[in-house]
Amino acid sequence: YVATIEPHNGPAKITSVEYLQCASASPEAVGLIVRREGAVDIIHSAIDATEECAWSGAEMPFSATAEFALVTVTAEGVKRALVVNGTRLSYGGFELRPKPSPQGTVLAVDLADNSITVDLLLEAPEAFADTVVITGNELHSTSSTITHARVEGNTTVLEFGDVLCTVGMGAVASIEGAKLTADRPLSGYGKTEGGRHQGRWLYNESKTKGFRIGSVVGNSFVLEGVEGDLGAVFSDADGDGRALYWVSDIGPGDEYIIKSVTSVHR
Repeated sequence: YVATIEPHNGPAKITSVEYLQCASASPEAVGLIVRREGAVDIIHSAIDATEECAWSGAEMPFSATAEFALVTVTAEGVKRALVVNGTRLSYGGFELRPKPSPQGTVLAVDLADNSITVDLLLEAPEAFADTVVITGNELHSTSSTITHARVEGNTTVLEFGDVLCTVGMGAVASIEGAKLTADRPLSGYGKTEGGRHQGRWLYNESKTKGFRIGSVVGNSFVLEGVEGDLGAVFSDADGDGRALYWVSDIGPGDEYIIKSVTSVHR
């Protein structure tokens, strides 16, 4: 369904909202034409950013390949255009072709620096400050706001400032094979955090080695990719009598996408 909301003080400016038509569009894609005082907004929205939709119902042909696209038309012609996570918008003779959103694989996570290294050399990295990167895998995903980006060789380091990748910690009670048992409950009354840990990453006390959490059973993490002695990895690094673990939202091998926004105003 589609909901259109216009907060207003005095008469409303929107006069009509109509669906656009596209025979090949998926059920998750929608096109709208919103007529309001002095302008018309033509909107495309789709879950799949690669879906190509050619919409009919506007005064001129309108098509988009994007998660979201908008063109505003006045008596003077196209006044503004916006594409979010997409590669094409066209309306009549106007066309906007943004570059694809940067995406790839997380190469490394620095929990001490609260940053990740990704497998792409970003052009103009300073432009990515205050944008959002989505990271994750088939079990878990999260979003983080980039505070600073810098190029290192053929890679880019994305920093997250004071909002930590680390979302939990505790002490190791026991280890058996690929199963690490914590010293505390991972879920309880009013809490569902235990189930949410699936797909996150468990790091050792020194934050130098991590494993993806395949599942959570009771107070135990079942880890993926374990080879050799897990106890040697999760050792008491500072010698205080406890071997700590850290739960991270992001780990090496996770996929990422920085959803780009391209806009034009006249």
